[in-house]
Amino acid sequence: MQLESHLTQFGLLHNLCRSRTTCGCLERFFPWHKTKAAHIFPIWAFLLLSQRIFWAGYRIASDRFFSNEPSNGLFGMRNCLSKATEAADYLVRTLSLSGEKKEMPSLAVILGTGLGGFAKSLVDRKSVSFVRIPHFTRTAVAGHVGTFSLGKLQGRSVICLEGRVHYYEGHDSTTLTFPVRVLGVLGVQNLILTNAAGGLNPRFRPGNLMLIRDHLSSFIPNPLIGPNQESLGPRFPDMSQCYSSRLRAIAVRCALTLRLRIREGIYIGVTGPSYETPAEIRMFRKLGADAIGMSTVPEVIVARHMGIECLGISVITNLAAGISKTPLKHDEVIRAGQGAGPKLLKLLDSICRTLTMKTSMGG
Repeated sequence: MQLESHLTQFGLLHNLCRSRTTCGCLERFFPWHKTKAAHIFPIWAFLLLSQRIFWAGYRIASDRFFSNEPSNGLFGMRNCLSKATEAADYLVRTLSLSGEKKEMPSLAVILGTGLGGFAKSLVDRKSVSFVRIPHFTRTAVAGHVGTFSLGKLQGRSVICLEGRVHYYEGHDSTTLTFPVRVLGVLGVQNLILTNAAGGLNPRFRPGNLMLIRDHLSSFIPNPLIGPNQESLGPRFPDMSQCYSSRLRAIAVRCALTLRLRIREGIYIGVTGPSYETPAEIRMFRKLGADAIGMSTVPEVIVARHMGIECLGISVITNLAAGISKTPLKHDEVIRAGQGAGPKLLKLLDSICRTLTMKTSMGG
């Protein structure tokens, strides 16, 4: 609108300059160039207004390309809550969720690459594709189904997201964390996130399960950049307990009961999509990372911003570059994730049953 206004002003000014009255004034002040007097003022006006037009265009370009708006232009932090509420309302209607707060699911699980088997274990499961949910983004990576499911464990409702979108697909942090915003609006209090990760710790082996104790964020822009909405969370949220010690303790007890060997470590999130170089892996190991992946970190930041407790579980699908003797391939990561699926399924089932039991008992 600013640009159009400046162009309109220039058009009116140009017509004024071409009038006989204006030309007479110009000939009086510029007698040495009477024949072209009518052209002097328009040129001067053009130079003056072109500066205003340039800065108007610069402001428009800055708002479009350098703001915290997602690439698809659907929403930013400023109206994220309204969009999340719209998506949540759709899910309540479609999945026949009760509007009563006590009946809303308090537990959700996000499943990573090749780890979608857990959703099938839910009783009375109902599912809807991401593409049908308002403002959700289609997943385009092999191993990510892209469905939002609702079912029951221990008679309590549990939400399960099979797949996620990633930063390397061309989405910004606001877009790829939008499902977590919707979970928060739905009243989720505990969030379990799983992912396929490369092992940096030389003691790790493909197929191991690792509880995420903490994370390092590398290269992915923070999803909270931009104007903050206090109704979603504080401007400067604390991140000292990104991964709940309470939920980790429950996971350890469940693993001991199942006689599953489980490790703990630091997860580092990178953008992808290329796998890391051996030099980068050596750097990340010196920083203290035990596993590396291309997700989870932005989702956890947004979840903690909304006060949701998080539990992160990485399936070590391969050894990282420089540790592994063979080149890394995505189809091998998918197969390794599916191979570790039964162990993860048992652990997730046990953790979720424990949490739903505590919820039903009021604990």
